[in-house]
This record gives sequence, C-alpha cells and structure tokens, in this order.
Amino acid sequence: IQLVLNFASLTGLSNASVSILYKTDDITEPIIVPVKPKREVKTATKAEIKQAQQRWAIRQAEIASHASVLTSESKAQQLARKERARRDYAFFVSYYFPHYTQDKKTGLSIPSASFHIQAANHIKNNPTTRAVFMWARGHAKSTHMGVFIPMWLMAQEKPDIHMVVLVSKSEQSAINLIADIQAELQFNERYIHDFGRQYNP
Repeated sequence: IQLVLNFASLTGLSNASVSILYKTDDITEPIIVPVKPKREVKTATKAEIKQAQQRWAIRQAEIASHASVLTSESKAQQLARKERARRDYAFFVSYYFPHYTQDKKTGLSIPSASFHIQAANHIKNNPTTRAVFMWARGHAKSTHMGVFIPMWLMAQEKPDIHMVVLVSKSEQSAINLIADIQAELQFNERYIHDFGRQYNP
C-alpha cells in the first residue's frame, strides 16, 4: 500500500484550497495536480519555521501521550478490537483518538454524537453518495469529516476509499486539515499497531 500526501492551493477556485490524500495499491509515484497560482508563494522566515516545528513537536507529544499501545493484550483481544472498530464508529473514535475526545477539565471521554455516527455510517455504506452535512459551529465538523471518518474508512478490511479531497475556506485551513491527518498517520501508535503504517515519509 502506498500513501501519498499532496497539498495543492487552488487559488482560482474562490481562494479555496484542497488537500488530497491518496491511498491505493497501484500508485507508486505522487500524482501531481498542475496548478497555476495567481500570486507569489510566501517563503517562511526562520522564526516561522521554528514556531511550526515547535507546534509539530507538541502535537506529536500529545498524540504519543494519549494513544499508547496496550502491550499486555493477546492477539485475540487485538483482533476483536479491530473488528469492533471497523463496524462501530463511536468506539473507533474513542479508542484511537483519546487526545481529541478527552475533556480537559474532567478527564472524561466525550462520546461521539448520534449525528456524527449517522454521518460516518452513511458515508461508509454509500460510497457514491453526494451529501451535505450541516452542523452548528463547534460541533467538530472538521475533526470528524477531515480526520476521523477518512481514517475509519481507511481502516476497513476492504476499503472503498482511494482518494479523499478536503476542501477548506483558505490555504491555512487546508494546511491545518492535512496536518491533522498526517500527524495521526505518523504518530498514533494505536492506529499504526492495529492497521499498519500508512504514511510515506
């Protein structure tokens, strides 16, 4: 399995940006989407690069501190968990992403809402669907649609997913979306332990 992460800034599309995640058995080289930018690309300063590296290190540490592997479990327990995770979206989110779902004040896990679960199941069970999901501000739209659901679809035993296009309102928002899923693929040991490493450095 080859995984290619590619970010294309489509400034001609109402200044929107697109993050593209490829997962296929056939592709061994990145697919390049030709783009003609309408403005010059800003080069980051040394200070900005250092800040970005510090943020990335913090993100890595946060994932590692919450998503550690249960080393004492048996192979049968691991297989049972994988089977449940593939069919139970709420369980998948709570087990593999505690760094997202844990309430910082109480330490308790916040379960996925029914509309999160319904949306995930709809997308999984209808691979050719065209749908619009309208959730209020603060209801984890980007987190579920941009991180959890794509990774759940990739974790299926026979995944139908071959490409995910994440569209955002701005270039920075698109970078944040692809960075979130990239961080999970690189550093989430629970996900890697159960479903294999799916990140090409």
